[in-house]
Amino acid sequence: MSAMGQLGPLDVQLLRDDNIAVWSSGQDIYRALNALQQQAFDAFENVLINVIARSGGVISVKTAAHIATEMTVGLISPITSQLEPMKIGEIERAMAVAWEYGKRLGADPAKVYHLIYDYPSHSFVIDYEEAKDLFKSVSLFSPSDYMVEASIALLQVVAEQPIDLRMQNPEGIFIKLNLENEEEDDTPPEEPEEMSNDETETTTEQERVNQNHNVAT
Repeated sequence: MSAMGQLGPLDVQLLRDDNIAVWSSGQDIYRALNALQQQAFDAFENVLINVIARSGGVISVKTAAHIATEMTVGLISPITSQLEPMKIGEIERAMAVAWEYGKRLGADPAKVYHLIYDYPSHSFVIDYEEAKDLFKSVSLFSPSDYMVEASIALLQVVAEQPIDLRMQNPEGIFIKLNLENEEEDDTPPEEPEEMSNDETETTTEQERVNQNHNVAT
């Protein structure tokens, strides 16, 4: 891994039902539920304390809690009513796939959970220092590795096109230059000019002289 290299979390991507070729994170529903839970608790607590405080203790805690519950339910229920239980179950199963594969690869369950659930974005950067804490075998590029990286960057500049770098096998790296947009020269080849009759006769006479000279020699 180079010093400027980066990894990403195990963020499960799901195809959205209301869009074509648009993906969303499997964490979206969990983040939404956690946010609603926190908002509901904050709303209940705020109403409960304010009702008791502003009544000067006249309203009992039981009555204040009932008022706070009714207000919190009225605030949150229009949002929670839009949630689809089947969709939540589908997302939960997709998240479980990442979790089970991580365990089967022999990874630390705590680190698998961290990679799946604890990062806020699919594009969140895991740099070299953090990767060392997460994975057993992480090392910086060797000088030869940096030479390969520099060569690839140079080829990108020369080709002025993206380079598709694919590891086909451990024995070598195959580089494919995308030069499909390279302009082709459509100019037809130039046709030879026709010689006039005088030039043809002169050339023929000269060839005869050369032939006679060769025979005499």
